[in-house]
Order: sequence, then structure tokens, then C-alpha cells
Amino acid sequence: MAADELMATHKSHRAPKSGPTMKKKSENDKKKSGVSDNKQQNPKAFSFTSADKAKILKLHTVEKEQKRIHLPTIDRNYGDPPPFVVVVQGPPGVGKSLVIKSLVKHFTHQNVPEVRGPITIVQGSVSVLHSSLVFSYILNEL
Repeated sequence: MAADELMATHKSHRAPKSGPTMKKKSENDKKKSGVSDNKQQNPKAFSFTSADKAKILKLHTVEKEQKRIHLPTIDRNYGDPPPFVVVVQGPPGVGKSLVIKSLVKHFTHQNVPEVRGPITIVQGSVSVLHSSLVFSYILNEL
């Protein structure tokens, strides 16, 4: 016995030659190579008869797209934005008034001798940067 007869021979792979798998693979190969099967039946029927008309239509579509991109945004905000409210809450004698006094001094560089009611601070002069803060303190009672 020879060595070739003792060795097992493996069956070679057979590529599909017909059927849906072959169609899919051939379509993928054509897409990769850039060849298209679907030729237009009558290409003259879908072309422009006038170069000027084609140019005008192209300009019109480009202008419509640019107009869509550069639409002005409408500012729907009415008046000034509402203020940010900072509420300091706690039992008596924990330093609520001290916190409010220090915050007012931080933003305005002015001393407040006594805190009575809510204190409103307006920041910025430009309407875009304009914001206001309201400091108020509340006891633990509800």
C-alpha cells in the first residue's frame, strides 16, 4: 500500500452555479466592480431639451436648498426671562441671613445691613446676557 492510498482525501468546495445564492453573489460582484445591469431603455426621453432650461432648474433647486438651510430663527421669547430664584431655608439661628448677605456682597460689592424680604439682583446690560437673581429665605414652617 502506498502512502497516498492511506491518506483521506477531502472533498473540494463547489461554488454555486445557479439559484438564488448565485444571483446574490453575482449582483454583489457587479456592484463591487461598478458594472450596472439596469440600462435605461430610452435615455433621450429623460434628458433636457434645452441647456438653458437645465441650468435654470439647477439654479432653482440650489436656491431652494440654500433658503431652507439659512432660514432665520424667530425669537419667540417675550420680555425678560424669569429670574433665578435662590431660596435659603432652615431653622432660626443657623445663618440664613448671613448666607444671603454674603451672596449679595459677592454679586454687588455692597453691604446689606438687614435682610427684609426677597432681594433681586440684575446682572448684565445686554439683553442676551441679562439675567436676574432673587434671594429669599424661608423658615422651616409650612
